[in-house]
Amino acid sequence: MDKLRSCTRLWVVAFLALGCSGSVRTAAVDRMQHSLSQINFSYARMQKTELSDLMEDLSAIIHERLDCYSQNVMALDRVADCRKKYIRQIVELCRRRIKSAPRLGDAILCLQYCPISQAVCRGDNIDLEDADCTPAESKCIEYCLDLFWRGGTLPKEMMP
Repeated sequence: MDKLRSCTRLWVVAFLALGCSGSVRTAAVDRMQHSLSQINFSYARMQKTELSDLMEDLSAIIHERLDCYSQNVMALDRVADCRKKYIRQIVELCRRRIKSAPRLGDAILCLQYCPISQAVCRGDNIDLEDADCTPAESKCIEYCLDLFWRGGTLPKEMMP
């Protein structure tokens, strides 16, 4: 089981390095172990985040992203279509429901990696075929919002 989880996390890091080639790819592979520990640390920290009243809306956005991913098999299409729509929907929701000035660029950079928490959750729950990992991705979104939109409402132990 631990070997399977390690393989899943390795796949996530490999997925992040897909666009790289040559020396850039070699450097990415060299940093892979550091990246794995960073992913594990970030995932654990995000899972401590409290869900807010945005949970239902975020779940709908996440399920829409998953449906879009299932219809688009090419990674480029997923990024071009699904990921852009996903980020746009989250930003629109937050503009309607959160009344504070965001650090929008930082928030978007953070939000674009939240689908990875869905993959890590699935790797952690490999025995449960129908495991619902929507809360894990929602917690990642909430973490990004706490950090870059809601004015730094995170406790010190959860700050990066």
